Amino acid sequence: MCREISALESQLFEMNDYTSKIVERRQKDIQNKTLENSELLNDLNQLRQRNKDLEHKIRRKQFKKKKINEEIKEYKRIERELNGQIQIVIISKLFG
Repeated sequence: MCREISALESQLFEMNDYTSKIVERRQKDIQNKTLENSELLNDLNQLRQRNKDLEHKIRRKQFKKKKINEEIKEYKRIERELNGQIQIVIISKLFG
């Protein structure tokens, strides 16, 4: 009976030791996953900020492009007007 109790105590000690090791491993796994998730969240936030910055940059460039296109349109209008005036002057010189 004493040997049986001793064997059971030994098995119980081994089970407790094994359980403790499993708990420690799980805690380390949780810490590692938590750290990894934290790093991923930081990366995600950086990517979001970069995306936001790039979108803002795109909007600024689109606005500049629109302004330049408006200026080109105005220059073309002025060019047509000047060409018309030049033609009038040439015609008046030729026939005037």
